[in-house]
Amino acid sequence: MRSYPEKTVTLKNAVVTPGQEEVSIDVEAISEEEVKRLVTKLDVLANARQNESIAAMVVNSWDAILTAVRWVKAETAQEFKGIKAVGKQLDIVWLRPEDVGGSILNSASASNKYLYGGSSAVYTWLHSFTAGTKDDIIPEQKMKEEAACVHMGMIDTITAPSPVDRITFEVSGQITPAQSLSLTHTDGSALPFQEFELPVLVGPKQTQEIYVDPYITKDGRPELLTFLIAMAEDLTI
Repeated sequence: MRSYPEKTVTLKNAVVTPGQEEVSIDVEAISEEEVKRLVTKLDVLANARQNESIAAMVVNSWDAILTAVRWVKAETAQEFKGIKAVGKQLDIVWLRPEDVGGSILNSASASNKYLYGGSSAVYTWLHSFTAGTKDDIIPEQKMKEEAACVHMGMIDTITAPSPVDRITFEVSGQITPAQSLSLTHTDGSALPFQEFELPVLVGPKQTQEIYVDPYITKDGRPELLTFLIAMAEDLTI
């Protein structure tokens, strides 16, 4: 492990602005001690899923995760402290359904921006889908200035074919092509899991919208495998 003193990074192996092959981002330096804390926290988060493929996904997303943390550091001038963070110091967590439309992802407090366009917070990923009718799993909203997220993959923990088979990202007004999802395990022997082709990084003050396309009418529980980086005071229960 090492420190990263440079203040500008060029990110190639992630989607920051759709259509751009690489993006230069002004970030904050990060110390070797902070990197150690981040790696320790990522080990805990990845192992909590008890799935080797998800752990490998986190490793594959390292550049995007590190850049996201440093990008938020540039906005806050605060250390990454992990579980020891307090106040404006930084931590990283898995995205929860109730975070969609909340104060971190929806900094403008716009209405009807909760999961799938709901008018109030939703505490489960479970949703009823209609074939051929796309659904905004994250309606359009603007990230808080002191936060970022990294979308890495998706699971559907209902042990039957997931109703969704495509996903599209819109970041800062630019839209990706629809990406195929393969969440069709039926026997319970494997977790229906899909790593995205590249991680999608949504930085401070950027807008995002994510919608999925169902091919059958049924209930599903597609869950975004997304890391949320924010200040400790915004991550309290």
